[in-house]
Amino acid sequence: MALTNYLGGKRQPEMVDKTDEELLHLTMTDLKRIVGINSPPAFVYIVRHKQALPQYSIGHQDIIKTLEGLQDRIPGLFFTGNYLSGISVRDCISHGARVAGRIAKKLDFTQTI
Repeated sequence: MALTNYLGGKRQPEMVDKTDEELLHLTMTDLKRIVGINSPPAFVYIVRHKQALPQYSIGHQDIIKTLEGLQDRIPGLFFTGNYLSGISVRDCISHGARVAGRIAKKLDFTQTI
């Protein structure tokens, strides 16, 4: 069984400064409580990322509305990215696919030469 665990984030930024041993202990304590894992892992790989995920700030929705307004007013202008509809890879792929569909419709790729 392979598990990936995330600790820290915006609510607990101090986690990035803990030792590997402290992070492993915290993780194993949670895994024991949540899923009943009692044995130590065979392999551990710890990566620290300071400011790894974008945090939308107050006023972000206003920025999105402005960008959407620009797209409505400027033909051929399209925006996509993790700042628009979610930060996960899945969110970015889904949004990118929707934007690609709008671009294809705008350029009318359905007609052949």
